[in-house]
Amino acid sequence: MVFSVMLGTVFFSIIQNSIDNGLKSGMFISLGVIVSDILLITLSYFNAGLIPEGGAADIVVRITGCGLLIFLGMFSIIKKRSVLYPKTSEVPFYLHMANGFLLNSLNPGNFFQWIVASAYAVNTWEFSGNTMFVFYACALLAIFFTETMIALGATLLKKYINEKVFNAINIVTGIIFMVLGLWLLKPVLL
Repeated sequence: MVFSVMLGTVFFSIIQNSIDNGLKSGMFISLGVIVSDILLITLSYFNAGLIPEGGAADIVVRITGCGLLIFLGMFSIIKKRSVLYPKTSEVPFYLHMANGFLLNSLNPGNFFQWIVASAYAVNTWEFSGNTMFVFYACALLAIFFTETMIALGATLLKKYINEKVFNAINIVTGIIFMVLGLWLLKPVLL
């Protein structure tokens, strides 16, 4: 769910299209993201099994995850974004889904995030089989729900969305990422 509130291209695409074309366009972008995430999860799950369990592998996964979250958090806090709403045109639902799929798939950080999450779930929590399926299903449902709420919020609150609001969201998101990163590293330090 944390990944779905990152202020990246998908986030802004959902907001922009929801403001211009309504809730359905944002939901179709979210569906495209989910399809992309299913592909990325499949790839990361099989690659996570290549990372040996326990010991040094657990430490590396934790340090890598911590580093990624701290970097994303600092970037989110430092990066100032301007809010521009170029007009989008009404397009068929499958093009919104393709937009979400491509924006999510072409971001190299997304695969890395899923492989860290998969390796952590497999090696640290010792998830396997049905437990991994439930883990991924819950993650995908949380992402879809969060992105749908972002789309709904954009349609309802579009007159209040401005640079100040985006920058405040950046700061809060950045702090959350950095706290989660440090929490992930806690067992390594103790």
